[in-house]
Amino acid sequence: DMDAGELRQELDSEIRPILSDARLKPGAEKLISHLSQTGVPLAIASSSRRKNATIKMSRYGELFSCFNHMVFRDDEGVSEGKPSPDVFLKAIEEFEAEPKSENCLVFEDSTNGVLAAKTAGMEVVMVPESNNIVKSVPVIRSLEEFR
Repeated sequence: DMDAGELRQELDSEIRPILSDARLKPGAEKLISHLSQTGVPLAIASSSRRKNATIKMSRYGELFSCFNHMVFRDDEGVSEGKPSPDVFLKAIEEFEAEPKSENCLVFEDSTNGVLAAKTAGMEVVMVPESNNIVKSVPVIRSLEEFR
């Protein structure tokens, strides 16, 4: 029998080689660069653990340096993953001039993430990975569609 830590360790050893091959969503690079160049503050609020996310982002270091900060589910101050709003609320707190949640726009690919962002009081655009969508928010099939 395995405990939760041992299971997580085994899963991590299986998934990490796959994570290093992760690709950006179509349109992500152009959108992030545009927002950064126009002075829009950017953050990542992820349900991933920091170590796995870092591996996933490793080939795009310059692009991810455009973000003011990144918050992950295993960071201090984040007690629960999505659909809890913890990771989004922590991301707001870390901005130098803490924005109001209703002035934050979230691009989210999961149903739990949409629920978390809405609970945090944020505006959400869903960019789903599958046909599992939340009808109460705008949905685009690709970041290339965002205007």
